[in-house]
Amino acid sequence: MDAKTALLQKLQSLACDLGRIPKRDEFRSVYGEGEYTRVFGGFAQMLQAAGMAPDSPKSKKEKKFKYNKRQIESFKVHEIPLDELFARHGNPEILRIVAQPDTHLKNRDHAAVGALLDFVGWYRPHLHIIGGDLLDAEGVSHWPSNDLAPKSFIPEVVEAREFLDALKSKIGANGDILYIEGNHEDWIRQAMVAKMPEFFFGLDELGLLPDLKSLLDLNARNIDLIPVNEILKIGKLHFTHGLYTGPSAPKKHLSLIKGNIYYFHTHDVLTHHEPSIGGYIEAASLGCLCRLDAPFLKGRPNNWVHAFGIFEIRQDGNYSFYCPKIFNGEFSFNGKMFTGGK
Repeated sequence: MDAKTALLQKLQSLACDLGRIPKRDEFRSVYGEGEYTRVFGGFAQMLQAAGMAPDSPKSKKEKKFKYNKRQIESFKVHEIPLDELFARHGNPEILRIVAQPDTHLKNRDHAAVGALLDFVGWYRPHLHIIGGDLLDAEGVSHWPSNDLAPKSFIPEVVEAREFLDALKSKIGANGDILYIEGNHEDWIRQAMVAKMPEFFFGLDELGLLPDLKSLLDLNARNIDLIPVNEILKIGKLHFTHGLYTGPSAPKKHLSLIKGNIYYFHTHDVLTHHEPSIGGYIEAASLGCLCRLDAPFLKGRPNNWVHAFGIFEIRQDGNYSFYCPKIFNGEFSFNGKMFTGGK
């Protein structure tokens, strides 16, 4: 590892520990100043090289990722080239990714969600993936209601905007967020088609269609959206909201993708792995952050688990995968406790 890369990694590590861009004196007190002055010419130049300086071109990242979008047979794939993703974040030794499963904000488990946010504020992922069903969208559901209480949709939209702002604040200015659309978000489209198709037809050409992107103002929040049932590919990783359910879902996902696939949707934590000519491949579901006693279950037991995914990718594309389970709003990682209250 050359001196430049080593210094940038030290800077990023300190920024992660502090939860913000370090000041010169803070860096100097830990690592000294002789080396960065020799390599970069000064602290400001090192910040700029890392994309952390306020006036740095790298700190003003393009709003959109540069995807390789293609259709392979029946698959629609959105691939972020791994080298571009590393370069976007200053070429760290390890790229940190957090994958957030079904949250169903209206019916979320507040302690589990709080624990995730506590972790994100400490971990500072380079990329945070919302795996779909952030919204419960009960107000536009095509399913029969479970009770006589009036159903509303817009208050949850407001709540989701507030959540995204809180999440962005925890991640920091240099982190990215991607949103994979879930089946509950797709209910918005289904409601427009089923209930008032004549009114909504053509509104998209005027830029007035009340879709998920506009309802949550994702463009203004610099959050990209991957449509439901489409695939996000990052190196050797594939993500989708979820194509199958049931106890055999991991095996079905793996047989379909024939590569490492991580999905959400089913609220459980199940895995399946197989050998392949390219090496070990696996499929896994990543749990949920919603209440485990969802009203529509009407008291029936289930195998849902509060959990989420952590992926640490190396520059050669290999990675380490962790799936912390959250019990009573608490979990540990790397010897540290994270809690969202009880």
